Amino acid sequence: MKHLYLFTEKFPHEGGEPFLETEISYLSKAFEKIFIFPLSSHGSEKLPMPPNVEVLDFETNRPVYLKKILLKHGWIVIKWFVLEFIKSPHRFKYITQFNWNFKRLVGLLNNAIELKITINHLNLFKPHQTLYYSYWFNDWASILAIAKQLGLQGKLVSRTHGFDFDEQQQGRGYHPFRYVEIPKLNKVYQVSEYGQNYMDKRFSRAKNLVKSKLGVIENGVNPISNNQIYQIVSCSNFVPLKRVHLIIEILSHLKIPYHWTHFGTGIGMEQVKVKAKNELNIDNYSFKGFVPNKDLMECYKANAVDLFINVSELEGLPVSLMEAISFGIPIVGCNICGVPEIVSKQTGVLLELDFIPSQAAVQIQEFLESKARNHEFKKGVKDFWANNFDADKNYTDFLKSLNTI
Repeated sequence: MKHLYLFTEKFPHEGGEPFLETEISYLSKAFEKIFIFPLSSHGSEKLPMPPNVEVLDFETNRPVYLKKILLKHGWIVIKWFVLEFIKSPHRFKYITQFNWNFKRLVGLLNNAIELKITINHLNLFKPHQTLYYSYWFNDWASILAIAKQLGLQGKLVSRTHGFDFDEQQQGRGYHPFRYVEIPKLNKVYQVSEYGQNYMDKRFSRAKNLVKSKLGVIENGVNPISNNQIYQIVSCSNFVPLKRVHLIIEILSHLKIPYHWTHFGTGIGMEQVKVKAKNELNIDNYSFKGFVPNKDLMECYKANAVDLFINVSELEGLPVSLMEAISFGIPIVGCNICGVPEIVSKQTGVLLELDFIPSQAAVQIQEFLESKARNHEFKKGVKDFWANNFDADKNYTDFLKSLNTI
């Protein structure tokens, strides 16, 4: 295939999917031309892209002319509702939430109509040489599935990570019209074993569900510190499910000298800062805010880090953990979703989801004092990355899979 249409949340706009920076370097070498359609953040600063990559702004909040749409394409709305009602176990929700689902489907249909027109206006459009790739199994995947129903030609694929397939991570408890969408995609690439098993169980007849892990590139080795102060790092937004406040509760029980550095920003940051001020010594922590991914990798390469910690209550398979182990940095995570596929005795400390902070502190302190600065252990951590999350291997395999569609 020669032409790729990549659909993202924000990438390559500032603050959007930093881990796509690695993947785009592989994609740009495999395709003659790439068009990126970000869902939001239009007009903000963009990351530099390879010369054959073009970013197109696409307005998704355009007015919906309901009567016109229903007169011409109402059959799609009816067909999707009927098929989903037959196949989905969430029939009652489709009835009780009909108004919300109807408005959402019509809005997606409206965007699919406009997307098909936009793509057809691009001179490079050649159906048999074109791949449409939604990075998330979200609105873009739905829009593409509807566009295919409208006659869009080419191959359709989507990745799915965590919130975009896991029903417990959705406020409504289900993903609307999923049973209609999946058959219209040539491949759905799951990034974790957990996700693959999850989707196989729910869509047992689907033959297009496959696993394709993400990866990060080789950036060097994190140095081992001789300092008496243990360096602990975390990196995430301050959304509630990341539970950054629990890191503070763990640290408050440590009985060894430490310094905690957090990278990231977002709603809830100020509340966490207040908690840190109240419960920790001001010399024991620092909040760095948003840091570009490139600068973060340089930080890991230049500064000794004894432990990377993530205590999210819901995750897919975090790229932040992949980045840490690629430097040989030991990691902490909770026993949820795909996290045990990267956090184990070989790489660090796996906590139970409902851990008691004082007990977690004991586990972490024992690990810091016994293994965190052990050369052989850190080498084993990096070896685990090389065997499982090396970008060169994983994205090369991903491209081979795309070529077989």
